[in-house]
Amino acid sequence: MSKEKFQIMTKATEKENLIYSDSSCIVYCNVADFRDDSFWTIILWSENKKDNQQIKLTNVQVLEVYKRINYLTVKELSKQIYVSKLGLIEDAPMSLEIPILEWK
Repeated sequence: MSKEKFQIMTKATEKENLIYSDSSCIVYCNVADFRDDSFWTIILWSENKKDNQQIKLTNVQVLEVYKRINYLTVKELSKQIYVSKLGLIEDAPMSLEIPILEWK
C-alpha cells in the first residue's frame, strides 16, 4: 500500500476525542476509553471541508472511515477499534489515498 493521505488526531477533553481528516472531510468520533485494549469507537458526525456543512456518509464511506482509523491505530498504537454494529475492525482500508467523499 502507498502512503496514507489522511490522518487521525486525538483530544483528551472533548466528547469528539478522535478526529479523522482527509482532503474532503472531517469525521468526529468518540472513543469510550483510550486505556482499553481496543478502542470502542462511534462516528458522531462529519463535515464537508469545502463548506463546513454537516454531511451524512454512506454505509460504504462509514466502513472505510472505520477501516482507515483502525489502520492507523494498529500502525501507531498497536490497538484495534471496535464498533458496536460491526465488531472488531480487522479489514484493511480499500484505499489510503482516495478522499472519503469520493467513495460512493
